[in-house]
Amino acid sequence: MLCCSRNLYFRTSYLLLMEVYPIFVLEGKAPELKYDTIAARNAIQFKGAKPKTDGVKTGKDRTRFHYVLKQCQEMLKYMGLVCLTGKGEPESFCAYLNQEGLVYGCISQDSDCFAYGVQVVYRNFSISSQGSHSASGGAVDVYDIRKATSSLGFGGNKIIALALLCGSDYSEGVQGVGKDCSLKLFEKYSDEEILDRMRQWRNQPSIF
Repeated sequence: MLCCSRNLYFRTSYLLLMEVYPIFVLEGKAPELKYDTIAARNAIQFKGAKPKTDGVKTGKDRTRFHYVLKQCQEMLKYMGLVCLTGKGEPESFCAYLNQEGLVYGCISQDSDCFAYGVQVVYRNFSISSQGSHSASGGAVDVYDIRKATSSLGFGGNKIIALALLCGSDYSEGVQGVGKDCSLKLFEKYSDEEILDRMRQWRNQPSIF
């Protein structure tokens, strides 16, 4: 918890020094479809050992995780920053803010941002001199889905289709279908067509 708050403080301070005003989006209750994934991640994180709870429950609802988020939210409040809570996955609300032009993009390591409709994602955000008022340098990778759509024809709809076919936090995907097979399908249909084409499969039992 201390390490998490410390890193968050210095990274946020760095953004403010760079005249970037961040808006923090916290997640609400995780969808039930994601419970199995959450349980699996908890098992990996704690490696079979009973985690230290400090009197806070752990489990599929990530009570301890939300407890840590609450502490971070309190710190950000003292820094005078805005913290918003989505109804479910935070990426969904980030996408809304980005689509409406209320933010330039989303800083996240989560690859499903584009599936929710985020247009610009900043990943691998790092600071060269954390906590220093004379901090300079640092690095960040910028991904713009609009450029990928115009140059590759690979947009948000194909990202959703890829998750449905290959698997995601919500499903295991289609057995026997991987990335290469999906990309071959995507070559035949545009980003606008792909989801409608997949919906038609329900009415074509012969292909199964």
